[in-house]
Amino acid sequence: MKKRYIICFLLVLGVMFTTFLTVNASSNTLVTIDFPAVNESFLDNVFVRGWVMSKEENVELEIYIDNKKITEEINRHERGDVISLIKDYGDETTNPLPGYQTNIDINSYSYGKHNVTVKAIKNGNVLASETREFIKKAPATMISIDIPSSSEQIINDTMTLKGWIMSEYQDPTLEIYLDNVKQEVVINRHERGDVLAVIKDYGSASINTNPGYLTTLNITSLEYGSHTVKVVA
Repeated sequence: MKKRYIICFLLVLGVMFTTFLTVNASSNTLVTIDFPAVNESFLDNVFVRGWVMSKEENVELEIYIDNKKITEEINRHERGDVISLIKDYGDETTNPLPGYQTNIDINSYSYGKHNVTVKAIKNGNVLASETREFIKKAPATMISIDIPSSSEQIINDTMTLKGWIMSEYQDPTLEIYLDNVKQEVVINRHERGDVLAVIKDYGSASINTNPGYLTTLNITSLEYGSHTVKVVA
């Protein structure tokens, strides 16, 4: 009996990153970035948090991404821990709200290294600043083919294709290829609690609501021998 052999292909993507930090402080003002942490990476938003202490009153803060001033609101708040530990940069009288935080949208930025800079400013003059590198990473995705197994022999004219995808992308679209030819088939998506319980670092259950996929491929036109099936997100 003649048989067809199906070879399955998977692709794993990864991102490497580094971090850079610069601090500029005057004798009367000090700015610190608590978050992002060293070597921290982000998908679409950067959470920035820290504090400023100064002998000057009414010091304002400005935050920049790659030297471009952000438009997001900077929330100021009390930081009793900072007041009690940081000396020689004023007290609670000049620093009633030393803490700051904001969430910055970075969807428009390219993948790779970027700088966030926090500046303490009074009367247009920069009293102190801190700069930290962060990474905008590409969303991680993992695809698995459960059926057929690698080099499985298919004797029927149809083939069941089943597996799962986990991703930090929201609802990625799947495409199926046989010998690099896209197949126009209906791909049924379904829940896979077993996958969500085991696979980490590729998005949460709220993003991967239906990680499972299932479809049937017509292979009557394929010659007998080895062929490849590929799942692409």
